[in-house]
Amino acid sequence: MSLRVTSDLHRRQADRAELIDRLTQLLPENGILEPVPGMRLRRESDQTELGHGTSFPSFCVIAQGAKEL
Repeated sequence: MSLRVTSDLHRRQADRAELIDRLTQLLPENGILEPVPGMRLRRESDQTELGHGTSFPSFCVIAQGAKEL
């Protein structure tokens, strides 16, 4: 692996760790937070039930773990 690829990988890992840390500070436990109108943050540590419905267009970031949308 080249030095540049290794450097990029370390930077991405550090960026992801920082994102997880900042989100954990905002939501230390499971729940929903709306820091600004229209922007909702949700933390779920356990698997949630399957639900069907219609939503407004969304942008979803999975910072850690995996989810199906």
